[in-house]
Amino acid sequence: MRVERVILLRGLWNPSEIDIESVPGTLQPTLEQKTLVEAEWLRKPFDAQDLPLWRYEGYNLIQNRLKLRVSLCTYRWHFVLRHQTYQTHDEYPNPLSATTLIHTQDDKIILGIRKGSDQGNTLHAVGGGFIDPLPSPEGTYIPENPVDTSAREITEETTLKSDNFTKGDFTMLGLVWGSNHDTTCVIHAPVNVEASEIEIEAPEHSELLKVDIESSAIREVLSKGHIDGREDTPATDHLILALELLIAKRRND
Repeated sequence: MRVERVILLRGLWNPSEIDIESVPGTLQPTLEQKTLVEAEWLRKPFDAQDLPLWRYEGYNLIQNRLKLRVSLCTYRWHFVLRHQTYQTHDEYPNPLSATTLIHTQDDKIILGIRKGSDQGNTLHAVGGGFIDPLPSPEGTYIPENPVDTSAREITEETTLKSDNFTKGDFTMLGLVWGSNHDTTCVIHAPVNVEASEIEIEAPEHSELLKVDIESSAIREVLSKGHIDGREDTPATDHLILALELLIAKRRND
């Protein structure tokens, strides 16, 4: 049976409690997978690039520290194989990403309607993206910290600037995996502006929805997978699971 979405880890970690390290990869593509990737990549969109990605390899918990393990992969494997049906997330390239819940001073969460061919016309958390491979002095790559990914993405996708938040106030709520077939770090990101001050900056989204954290809209996303009146704009698995983690955190505060 295909698992569409699952919470892999729940918790609460501030940026200083999160480590990420590169380890040898464990993905061993089958001949069928190799053949498929080679054939399908030839039909890729013109702007798709085979850039390096970090494949999620697991985590360790040592006292209150979270250590994420990743290995180097490339985008073409994810681009092709995410559309295939396998039994578990371990059989995919499964890149590591960050999903950000921007939490404004007036207690709203910033959601966006994505456009384009990649998950177009779906409801997302604004401020998401793959963990970047950063060049090291040795000429190799080192993985970006998920909190840095979150901060980078929200300033790329919205009009938020670095002085509108403090990264030290961000917290990681857990790890989730969904039908886009990447594992994502859910980051709660309080910002020091009201929702009305935040607008679209990058072309990924056609519209921003500024949803009160206590509103029925949040409950609708969790129970129905969409907001009432927006039935044709389904929420992504990552958003549904991220909101579940956020609501659980608020119950425990």
